[in-house]
Parts: sequence; structure tokens; C-alpha cells
Amino acid sequence: MNRTSCPAPRGFTLIELLLVISIIALLAGMVFPITTQMIARAQTTKCMNNLRQLGMAAHAAANDNDNRFPIIESDPANAIHKPEDEAQPLTEVFKRYGITSTQLQCPADLKGPNQFAQKGASYIWEPYSEDEEVQNITIYMRRGQFPGRQSRVRLATDWEPVHPADVVGGRKKFNTLYADGHVRLR
Repeated sequence: MNRTSCPAPRGFTLIELLLVISIIALLAGMVFPITTQMIARAQTTKCMNNLRQLGMAAHAAANDNDNRFPIIESDPANAIHKPEDEAQPLTEVFKRYGITSTQLQCPADLKGPNQFAQKGASYIWEPYSEDEEVQNITIYMRRGQFPGRQSRVRLATDWEPVHPADVVGGRKKFNTLYADGHVRLR
């Protein structure tokens, strides 16, 4: 009886193994920048959502205050308002409208300058709209007073420019909430 022997199972050669490793490294090198960009865009979107919620709370506060936006002290340690203005910190004004510290944190700010840890919010309330009527906001300029369109009056922005401008890079930008409720990267 003649026995035929089966050939021994053949393993990977060194060249095949190096080729597979180089292909995996090449794919990882292509995916890593895309993942970084996706994370940055997700942080920007989360920040925009936080500002939209802040805008809804601002309009609810104005509704409770004879259609006037509240007077807010963005940085209580460096107060710009007089005591008789009855300005309150951002966290206190909007607490009764459902805004928590989670909505006042910009994820990109927490990795950068971290204004949230220093001031209690990643956003600064712009003084242009304080104690102004929602429908008739006055803009004060060098040449006088002008009625402002809600789509042009800023309510709040990031403290620092922490959002990437585009996928290639460039200077960083702010997310900005306007009086009509829209949020834009500028």
C-alpha cells in the first residue's frame, strides 16, 4: 500500500507578513485624520446645540420679563454692571428655564483654554441685548442709535475661538448665537 503524504501546511512568508502590516498602517494613516475631523465637527455641533438651547431660554426669560432680555453678568469676578442693575450670572438666570452646567460646557473649550472651569460657562453673554425689547433691539454705534435686526444682534458666543474653521486648518472660530435664535460659526 502506497501512502501519499500531504504537504505540510505552509505559513506566511516574511514578505507577505510585512506587506499585510504595511497595508494596515497605510489604512490607519488615512483614517486617523478623518476621525480627528469628525470629532472636531461633532464638538462644534454639540456647542451649537448648547447655544440654541441657551437662545430658547433667553427668549423664555424675555417672555417672563415684559419681552426684555435679561441683564447677565458673564464674569462675576470682573463685574461690569452696577449693583442696581440686578445682573445675575449666566448660570443663575437660565437655571429656572432648564439650562444646566452641561449646556454651558463647550466640548472644544474643555480641551483648550477651559473657560468653563474659570468662569462657570464656556459662553459669554454679549451686552448688546441686555434689557432691550426682543422685537426692538437698539444698536448703539459711534454715529448714533439704530434699530437692530434680530438676525444681526449677537446674544452669546464662545469665550475663546476653539472651533476649527475648516477641514484644512486655518484660524479657529467662535460659535455665535443671534437674537433670532440661529447659531453660526464665525
